Amino acid sequence: MDLIAINKILEYISARPESQTAFLTFLKEYEHEFRKRFEQANGFSGAGVGAGSFSLGTGEYIIEYEWRAQLNAICITWLGSREEHQAYIKDKWRMMQPAGRKFVVEHVVITVSGGRTSTKRTVVPYDDAIEPTTPQPLMVAEFEADSYQKVGEALSTRFEYEQALGRTMSIFSAEPTTPEFAELNLLITAVKTYEAQYVKFPELRLLDLINHRMAMFGLTSENLMTFFGTQENKDLFFAGKKQLTKGKLQKLFKMLGIKIPASEFE
Repeated sequence: MDLIAINKILEYISARPESQTAFLTFLKEYEHEFRKRFEQANGFSGAGVGAGSFSLGTGEYIIEYEWRAQLNAICITWLGSREEHQAYIKDKWRMMQPAGRKFVVEHVVITVSGGRTSTKRTVVPYDDAIEPTTPQPLMVAEFEADSYQKVGEALSTRFEYEQALGRTMSIFSAEPTTPEFAELNLLITAVKTYEAQYVKFPELRLLDLINHRMAMFGLTSENLMTFFGTQENKDLFFAGKKQLTKGKLQKLFKMLGIKIPASEFE
């Protein structure tokens, strides 16, 4: 299953450089490991369709998506940090509520101390329970039939790409028996081709990858001495002046749960 709408990842990491390593690691791990697991877990054969989310690392970032097995595509619909996702869900839930309805929320706090429990209940109005937030835009372009008439042909400009991607997302759930499904098939092919040619990501650097994964697990370089043998070798490695052998690097990746072949960094 191919990821599409990956421009969202590039735009996000460009605006938030601190997220770059997490998302670049995800893209590499998806290609080498998660793609196969994802397809096996969801039974990708026939006309499967669905939606879900990827949780990056320890849940620091979330990617929401829709998938179509018959079209071999997973379309990214939203992404952001854990905090941004919580705000996004609240706003999405709020917008689904009928106008004029009032709610109350019963907030229950259960405290356990010394084998005894106590419960505190507070009823608050709905509007006080959830503070208003500004939803993150999904960056979905509206489709204008007159402005994009090369369905199935190569996309040559960013404008054409955004128009095609917007249309793709708007008809992504089209039934196989409808004209929109045939259009969707052509659009997905065009979007994939454009992204492969023009959506270029920064290089995932080895030390960034290892340091990020160490931080996830609360490790320091001292915890990895077994891979280096001496303090000098360890210091040289983390200074970028000495490499591990392919075999040792793969073992280090296994310890850190990195699902990328060591050969990617040769």
